[in-house]
Amino acid sequence: MKRKQHLLKMIIVMLVITLILPVHNVSASTSAEDLVDYALEFKGTKYKFGGTTPKTGFDCSGFLLYVFNNFDIDLPRTSVDQFKIGEKVEKKDLIKGDLVFFKNTYKKGISHSGIYVGDNKFISAKSSGVKVESLNHSYWGPKYAGARRIIEEPEEVEEVLEELALGRYYDVPESHWGYEAVYEMSHKGIVNGFEQSHFKPNELLTRAQLAVMLNRELKLTAKNPATFSDVSKTDSSYQAITALQEAGIITGFSNGTFQPNEPVTRAQMAIILQRAYKLAETEVKTAKQTFSDVPDDHPAYEAIQLMRANGITTGYPDGTYQPDEYTSRIEFTVFLYRVIK
Repeated sequence: MKRKQHLLKMIIVMLVITLILPVHNVSASTSAEDLVDYALEFKGTKYKFGGTTPKTGFDCSGFLLYVFNNFDIDLPRTSVDQFKIGEKVEKKDLIKGDLVFFKNTYKKGISHSGIYVGDNKFISAKSSGVKVESLNHSYWGPKYAGARRIIEEPEEVEEVLEELALGRYYDVPESHWGYEAVYEMSHKGIVNGFEQSHFKPNELLTRAQLAVMLNRELKLTAKNPATFSDVSKTDSSYQAITALQEAGIITGFSNGTFQPNEPVTRAQMAIILQRAYKLAETEVKTAKQTFSDVPDDHPAYEAIQLMRANGITTGYPDGTYQPDEYTSRIEFTVFLYRVIK
């Protein structure tokens, strides 16, 4: 009799816990794509320990809390607790919107969290602000601890969209700030889109993609192609990479690699465009405006100042250039368009 009463009490307790605990898995109606796009809007937002809003700044778990809350998804407050919810996901199976975690950063155990944005990259709030970085980064790679999925992967429903005319893309409408550049550069054959007339403007630009796009405009050829251990002669980017390397526009690394799939920072982009087009250096001497985050001893100072002096960039409204931020496809398209225009 006592055993039955004990069993009954356990069942009641389990039912109560089930009713009280929040359910973190969300239906496929929540778009992971929209969630990631929303998260990317906060790139550059300052860091604040304990911060949970863009006005005050974010810490890593506070950033996730704010982004997911916009989609009516409640997350626990700390990275440690966020790591306990949802479904465990292997690194090779990551999809956009998954939570990724890192250990032993500023303390032992789970200590940092971010949102997977695709292409082996994640966005998170770190001491230098909200940034997108590679999961294989020399710092983050060894500290990767795992991932959790709280947005169910939707069933794949293939939607066939009508193919648009050259230079027009569903995700770069005429109202988009980069529309003119994308349209004109598409007609010049310098940039192109993806299937079903999508340009993917916010996708990060890789070193290989930059080389290909830039050399479509420069039309350089290499007489003595360099050999990089991670760039095969059969790669579609090989000719562009070796031609730009021979011209001294872009370089490889001391270990003999080119790292074609790594993203390009805004500082690196400025240096490469300066080398490629030899912007007028006299403009820097008369420049009155400087960017608050690009001191005159910065390695890319001259290149960035030349970009500003030549009307290629105006920076951000807060007076920064954000040299360490990664470059998107739309940013490079617009900058290159302004250079050759």
